[in-house]
Amino acid sequence: MNPGGQQSQQDGFFAFLDAAFPYFFGAIAIIAVISLVVRGVIWLSNYNAAASRGEDYFTLETDLQVQALQSRALGGERSIEERLAEIDDLAERGVIDADERAAARAKILADG
Repeated sequence: MNPGGQQSQQDGFFAFLDAAFPYFFGAIAIIAVISLVVRGVIWLSNYNAAASRGEDYFTLETDLQVQALQSRALGGERSIEERLAEIDDLAERGVIDADERAAARAKILADG
C-alpha cells in the first residue's frame, strides 16, 4: 500500500468538497426561498378565500371548532323519551325538585 496514494485520494475528495460546497449550499438556499414563496402564496390564497366569504382568517379554525361542538351532528339528538327519563332520574336522585322537574318536562314536551 502506498500511504502517499491514500493521502492523495483524501486530498482529491476534500478538493471536490471545497469546489462543490458553494453549489450545494446555493441549491439548498434556492429550495428554501422557493418553499417560503409557495407557503406565502398558499397563505394568501386561504386568507382571500376566507375574506371573500366574510370570515376572519385568523379565527376561522376556532369558529369552526365552536360551531362543530354546538352542532347536533356530533352528539346526535336524543329522543324525547330519553330526555324525559333523564329528568325523571334527576328528580329521583334529588338533584332537582318537583317544580323543576315539571318545568323541564313541559319544556321538553313543548320543544318536541
